[in-house]
Amino acid sequence: VKKLLDMQNGTLKDNRSRFETEKEYNEYQLTRAIKYKKGVCKDYSMLFKEILGRLGYESHIISGYTKKNGKVNRELSHTWNAVKINNQWKLFDPTWAAGHVVDSKRFVKKYNEKWFDVDPDEMLETHMPFDPIWQLLDNPLTYEGFDESENKIFQKNYQFDDIINDFVNNEENLQMKGQLERSNEMGEGIGLVKKWRKNLTKRIGLYGINSKRDLILHAEENTQKALDLYDEYVKARNKQFRGAKWTVEKAEEYLMDSKDLTEGVIEIYKGIDVEDAKAEKYVKQAIGFSEDLLKNIAKQKEFLAAYKSK
Repeated sequence: VKKLLDMQNGTLKDNRSRFETEKEYNEYQLTRAIKYKKGVCKDYSMLFKEILGRLGYESHIISGYTKKNGKVNRELSHTWNAVKINNQWKLFDPTWAAGHVVDSKRFVKKYNEKWFDVDPDEMLETHMPFDPIWQLLDNPLTYEGFDESENKIFQKNYQFDDIINDFVNNEENLQMKGQLERSNEMGEGIGLVKKWRKNLTKRIGLYGINSKRDLILHAEENTQKALDLYDEYVKARNKQFRGAKWTVEKAEEYLMDSKDLTEGVIEIYKGIDVEDAKAEKYVKQAIGFSEDLLKNIAKQKEFLAAYKSK
């Protein structure tokens, strides 16, 4: 209940920045839910999905918003689950099935099996997924139709089964782009829809960085190695190439190794596809830094060639 109230009041501490990926953050949240046996809808849905996965079932966490007694909850989004059973997707809401909060103060345990294997039409009376495929309907409602309890159809003969099949088999970046496209087709939506789209757009933009974090760390390490080798060359030149460690041959070797590493780093960064402005700026700066280093290496190679010809 405290976590729910903190979410409503905007005072919930978000330690997401401590984690490199969304997956790591979710695993941390799941571990806390299991340890303390407490949580909100996202925790229920993650735990439900984890249990189902261990039992061999394919499932998906659905994000959306809800309404009760005809009134839309415009403050908090909600999550529930879709589970594939005998090649058919079915809907479950383990949070609503567990009980309810009284007077925003205490949680009352009251198991309600109504929210397990819910008929899609019945679920849509109270639950609107951000992505229309999880309505599991051939004639899904628009956001406006749900908000105003009107029969405003998003699209007739909607082949949700085929779309879901493509969705679950796509890589994460394409999944997110598909979700965003389908959501935009459903209309403007309330503030929660806009917030979800904004977060999804940000995740899409950062996907190139987050999905290749190990590769980027490798590039950063090699950049440092290339700089260290270049520094060794500078030391050799300052020593006027005297001594066993500072010979012209050694200096030339330092430069060539630095060049090879730097060219590899540039190749890595150029292979990273980003759509977020900050991520794009980071990649451009990294490439620019490496290209400047290559220019310096080229100048020093010319210097060495002239020095050796004397």
